[in-house]
Amino acid sequence: MQCEYLATQGVNDILDAIKKTKAKYNPNLNILGILLTMFSSRTNLSSVVTQEARKHFYEVGIKVFDTTISRSIKFAEAPGHGIPAVDLFTDNEAVQNYRELAKEITNG
Repeated sequence: MQCEYLATQGVNDILDAIKKTKAKYNPNLNILGILLTMFSSRTNLSSVVTQEARKHFYEVGIKVFDTTISRSIKFAEAPGHGIPAVDLFTDNEAVQNYRELAKEITNG
């Protein structure tokens, strides 16, 4: 979920669709968690949305990953190079965030 206000509503809509799909077609379908993306520590908006999302999804019983993915222009440009961002920009903050996420998922 992008760290922007309207993204929360979009995620809620997706969660409703998943709930219906689970009930009708796949009772084993589960959500691993919500990943907060495009986070910018330079804006209050990202921090506020992050806090509100964590509170909201906790209340409805959905995990929000501890790891957030930083906003990165270089990371967004990687597909244009035809090379995965993790190979192209190894020292990029967003790439490091995805590595942290992988550790969080595999250890949690």
